[in-house]
Amino acid sequence: LTAHDKSGNHYSFIYEAWRGGANYSYMMVNDINSDGYNYDAIYVPTDGEVANNEFRFVSEDDKTRFMDYVHANDYLKNRQGKYAESYSVYSPWVHRIDFSYKHDFVLNAGNNQHKLQLSFDIKNVMNFFNSSWGVAKYLNPEIGSEARILKYESVDADGVATFSTPTSIKGDTQTFT
Repeated sequence: LTAHDKSGNHYSFIYEAWRGGANYSYMMVNDINSDGYNYDAIYVPTDGEVANNEFRFVSEDDKTRFMDYVHANDYLKNRQGKYAESYSVYSPWVHRIDFSYKHDFVLNAGNNQHKLQLSFDIKNVMNFFNSSWGVAKYLNPEIGSEARILKYESVDADGVATFSTPTSIKGDTQTFT
């Protein structure tokens, strides 16, 4: 949006929106399916599977932290009983408004007329009102650069896989910062 008046003032507002960062997949540390790769998609257990010890953690603390994180995460809580989809963690949208003001000064020098333009630009105006507005959010380093929030540890004496959770994962851990 650009406007100007007869006195040499020009005003512009530019709105931009884009998805900041990239898309990520919730992944598991270690190779649970023995395919030689350490980046397997996680299975998000149901509360019943965890309560019935069908999906096992190495400690109660790991179980509590992981399930608290699942319940607090809109995507994961809706994927319980399923595998997390590839690239399903979308970076939040960024909305930014830039402002530009320009003023034309007319200078007469003899028979010649010259224009001098003074400009004042503010990038990301909304950030002046709230420091979190207009800022791209990236994957929280606490959950790892590849969103590896679950670690396959081993198979227990019953032949059931056991898992742990990084200590940085808690119910209030934000996916993006």
